[in-house]
Amino acid sequence: MINKFLSPSLILLALISWNSAVFAQKQPLDKIAAVVNDDVITQQELDQRIKNVTQQMGSNNTPVPAPDVLRQQVLDYLINERLQLQIAEQNGIKTDDKTVDEAIARIAQQNEVDNAAFRVLLEKDGYSYPQFRQDIRDELTVNTVQQRQARSRMVVSDEEVDNFIKQAQLSQGNSEYQIAHILIALPENPTAEQIQVAQDKANIVLSDIKAGKSFSAVASKYSDGQQALDGGNLGWRKIDQVPYLFITPLISMKIGDTSDILRNSSGFHIIKLLDKKIDRPTREVEQTLARHILIKPSIITPDKEAKRTLTDLRGRIVKGADFGELAKEYSDDAGTASEGGDLGWSNPQDFDPVFAQEMQGLAPKQISEPFKTASGWHLLQVQERRTIDSTDIDQRNQVRQLIQRRKFDDSLQDWITELRATAHIEIK
Repeated sequence: MINKFLSPSLILLALISWNSAVFAQKQPLDKIAAVVNDDVITQQELDQRIKNVTQQMGSNNTPVPAPDVLRQQVLDYLINERLQLQIAEQNGIKTDDKTVDEAIARIAQQNEVDNAAFRVLLEKDGYSYPQFRQDIRDELTVNTVQQRQARSRMVVSDEEVDNFIKQAQLSQGNSEYQIAHILIALPENPTAEQIQVAQDKANIVLSDIKAGKSFSAVASKYSDGQQALDGGNLGWRKIDQVPYLFITPLISMKIGDTSDILRNSSGFHIIKLLDKKIDRPTREVEQTLARHILIKPSIITPDKEAKRTLTDLRGRIVKGADFGELAKEYSDDAGTASEGGDLGWSNPQDFDPVFAQEMQGLAPKQISEPFKTASGWHLLQVQERRTIDSTDIDQRNQVRQLIQRRKFDDSLQDWITELRATAHIEIK
């Protein structure tokens, strides 16, 4: 049985292929399970997906919800998927064959087989390879749609970054957490009654867990989250992949702890810390303090003239002329000329590769020969070098990125809720 997939959180991914035997038989006119705008989800498609999900949950030893609960969860997943594929079609978002091939190759590698052997395994398990390719293409397309839509709605302020650092929430920067999650979802613009119903349901769920019931079984039965059919297991996540709402309780939780009920616009959440790995390395980097003079070739200053000018300037500097004063007079770099060409303390990766290579090759106080990059001709002087602990610098950059990633789940859930609210969905 093939159990390793491109996205472990999407338990349905590789299981939605039709059994080839289905196509070998003559089928009656299929019933409609749901209408999604101008598209339909057939009963046959729903039944097949339920069958495959049940099979996968069994192989993962995940408790299977009651039939009516499972049917609703699978149907909701199909509706969400169909809506997002419709958005992709409307916006011309497509996944090319090369990307699909690379994704399948990664899945095969995860299963420790080559592509040919992986195809044999698929067919042995009853999956149509052409349909499997289409499923992979659909998942990649949906991922692209989600990235565009959710990220376009996220804004991270400097204040958020500052507050996050002050709270030392990245003190375990390379930590990994294995989390299980239950979501009791709220509709868009919920009424007070709908909020109360969801709150009551969340209270029942938490009570069941505190009474000793399996978190996995409760998640499979009650959760509206995308991982409900996997017992709510989000898998291992680095700190920057943990949803923003979970961070504060998570850092103080011990392995095996279950959180109180958490609330945001998506609904009510309960998480359980299954395991964690703590690691916070430090990183030292070498920085260079340098300055330069830039001459941009133009009709007035041809390429050879630009180089000759810098050669002359270099000669004057070697004889004692002040580099900074010449930069103020001659440099075409508007951002640094007034500062005497000062580039400040910087890392090699901050610059054009050619510029960085020249910088790395100079000793302190040494002046380069004129050299050319895409920006023009340069004369470069390295003034000093230092080695610093860049952990704090890297930390601030990481904080901004991780806030964006943590907001992603909430943003995505809000968008899907809005998408469903504006769509024509009819359950048959």
